[in-house]
Amino acid sequence: MPSSIRMNESYIELKKPTGGIIEKLKNIKNSGQHIGSKWNKTNVLLGNREISKYIPKTKKLNQFVLKSMLDEFKMVYLKPINGTYGNGVIRVEKHEEGEEVTFHYQMGIEKKNFLSLPSLYRYIIL
Repeated sequence: MPSSIRMNESYIELKKPTGGIIEKLKNIKNSGQHIGSKWNKTNVLLGNREISKYIPKTKKLNQFVLKSMLDEFKMVYLKPINGTYGNGVIRVEKHEEGEEVTFHYQMGIEKKNFLSLPSLYRYIIL
C-alpha cells in the first residue's frame, strides 16, 4: 500500500551543487546507518536545510491528502515506503472538463479511470 505522495514537479538536476551538498549526501550515505524506509530517508534529508529545498513535497497518504495534492498539482506519484526500482509506484491524475472531474490511475501497464475520488482511494488502499 502506498504511503507517501510526491508531486510531479520533483525532478531537479544538481549539475553544479554549492555549499557541499554532494559531500553532505555522501556523509549521510557513508555514515554506516541503513535507513530502509523511504519515509524515514525523506525525513533525514528534510532535516538538512541545504538539501531540503531539493526534496519534493511529500506527505503520508490518506484521502484528504490525496485530494489536496491533486487539487494543487493535478498529477501526483504515490510511492510505497519500501521498494526499489520503481516497483509499486502509482501515478494519479485529476482531469477537469467543465463540471466533469475524472481521475486516472496507472501502475506499470495497468490503467484505470474513476469518476470519484473515494472510489479511486478505495481501489488504491485495497
